[in-house]
Amino acid sequence: MTVMELYVGDTWYPNDILTKCITTEKLNCAGSLEFGVTSNFAPILEDKTIITLTDCDETVFRGRVLSTARKTIGEMAVVSEGELSFFNDSMAVGSFRGEIEDVISNLITLHNSRTDTWQHIAEGDLNSSGTEFIVGESGKRVRIMELLQSAVSMEPDGFLFFENGELNYDAISSPRYMNQQKIVFGENLISLRRERRFDDIVTRVYAYGTTQEGEHIKLDNPVDADPDAIARYGIIAKRIDVNADTTAELTQLARSALCTQHSESIEIEAFDRHWIDKSIPRFRPRAVVVKSPPDGFTGTVIIREVRQDWLNPGKNTIKIGTTRKIV
Repeated sequence: MTVMELYVGDTWYPNDILTKCITTEKLNCAGSLEFGVTSNFAPILEDKTIITLTDCDETVFRGRVLSTARKTIGEMAVVSEGELSFFNDSMAVGSFRGEIEDVISNLITLHNSRTDTWQHIAEGDLNSSGTEFIVGESGKRVRIMELLQSAVSMEPDGFLFFENGELNYDAISSPRYMNQQKIVFGENLISLRRERRFDDIVTRVYAYGTTQEGEHIKLDNPVDADPDAIARYGIIAKRIDVNADTTAELTQLARSALCTQHSESIEIEAFDRHWIDKSIPRFRPRAVVVKSPPDGFTGTVIIREVRQDWLNPGKNTIKIGTTRKIV
């Protein structure tokens, strides 16, 4: 059984007045909490009120009210956005240079200095690959949320997440933060569907470009894949029309359009065993190991969104859709 508790500010909302309580957690996004109540509406409508959902000692959700809808039968439906959205409340001017852990830390400090206490973000563990980069532009004022998202996008496998009210950052493939619960055939796997495409191979690209001044450029010769790919698949040609200022840039874009591996779409549905055994951590948006010998599939995929019904935990499943390249 779940022992979740919902608080609006310091006011506890018991389960018997809740008609709905659903969280949606998304990778590198604020996420949301949707709930419905039949009484005690006043605290929800107060300004600067923090909504908190806990499960045992874990803070599942922390955020603020985004919208409310009052029904004539005496029910209020509430949508709340997660605290990552607080970064939309502050702005910064100029650029930030350094490793991502330093940039995120600086952005948190700057945000906290420009907002009220209830909007402050607590810093947790921040880790990075050591690559330095720059986000922002000199003299340009932008939301700190935009700078934060730009920083995270610099590392393809980086992800932000909250643990008990603290903002953390790490590689999504980090063993420390992978889902401890696996998806295994015969245990919690409901279905696995694999669709392989055979029409996505491109071994030759004819490239045409348009410069910023509106001039048209093209490559005198097509860009071909490596000889082994052509020997395997033959000549499969494609034309691209792109924005490019030089033939070197156009050549690079043409090479990126080559495709010498088939793609495979994978759709997985699994039951979250946390809801029958509290000792098993619930699924979170991060990497998860999938093992299904009958499907010939063993690998690691990324859960990008988890939606959970806290009043009806027996209905909780996760659905994963991902695409990968295969030889």
